[in-house]
Amino acid sequence: TPSSDTDVLPKRLDSPSQRSIDGKATPLSLSRPASTLTIAYAISITKDSPYLDGAIVLGHAIKLAHEKSQFKYALVAFVHPEVFDAREQLAFLGWRVLVREVPVVVSSIRGEYLRTHIKANGCCGERELLKLWTYTLIEYHRIVHLDMDSLVLEPMDELFDDE
Repeated sequence: TPSSDTDVLPKRLDSPSQRSIDGKATPLSLSRPASTLTIAYAISITKDSPYLDGAIVLGHAIKLAHEKSQFKYALVAFVHPEVFDAREQLAFLGWRVLVREVPVVVSSIRGEYLRTHIKANGCCGERELLKLWTYTLIEYHRIVHLDMDSLVLEPMDELFDDE
């Protein structure tokens, strides 16, 4: 059984850096060639369902698009703790499975409308907020969160360049 990464917060919140020739700190990602940088693509799984086909197709499409890319890629799946069946399947398909709670306590949401309506909103209610964990993945050059009904057909290198 594949293990799941269950740590809740990253160990470091600052990005890695190194000193450039002029002595100024330079983000590590700016000092490395693009071929050593990794773009992560993330999805959120809010419940066990028979709809993992989207993750299969999306992962394969990303793999094909990156055959023509200057960047490496990683697949990341944020999975709610009540999701069990999908974890092993996602890991088998090459997704890094990160088990995460909803990062916001609904009762602490200040806006009354959102606080009272979020649980019944859309397909996933407050679990839709799992996407916010995307911003904690600082180990990647760039990260893109996609819904499982998305498709990547071409490399997006021009969006990921530093310049």
